[in-house]
Amino acid sequence: MPSNEAKFKIPEKCVHFGSIPINITSKKSFAIINEGINHLFGQITDSSPCAGVVVNPTNDLVSTGLQTSITIEVTPIELIKFDIKFGLRVLGEHEQEIYMTGEVIEPNLNIPESEINYGGVSILMKASK
Repeated sequence: MPSNEAKFKIPEKCVHFGSIPINITSKKSFAIINEGINHLFGQITDSSPCAGVVVNPTNDLVSTGLQTSITIEVTPIELIKFDIKFGLRVLGEHEQEIYMTGEVIEPNLNIPESEINYGGVSILMKASK
């Protein structure tokens, strides 16, 4: 008699964002692979685990032998190091914990004037202190 147990794999249970600039949205994804003989229904238990973080889709149905991609979108508003977890519940199984880590930094926008191409357009600027 076949088992009704879900059989799936999450290759990356920790999503590393590395260094990301403050106030600029960064996105990363992870996969859920259905290795079972039945369709798989998954649900993110906390789609917004903290301010500036959104996980989508919150619910998904994965057909037998296929995979789906879950996207984490981070728009940081303060300079911090983060280690955040959220839950993934698959129907009939224990909740899985997914971790995301990273560090929010000031963006480095030092562009030498010699590398700026104005394309023949005059630029009038006035600097003030």
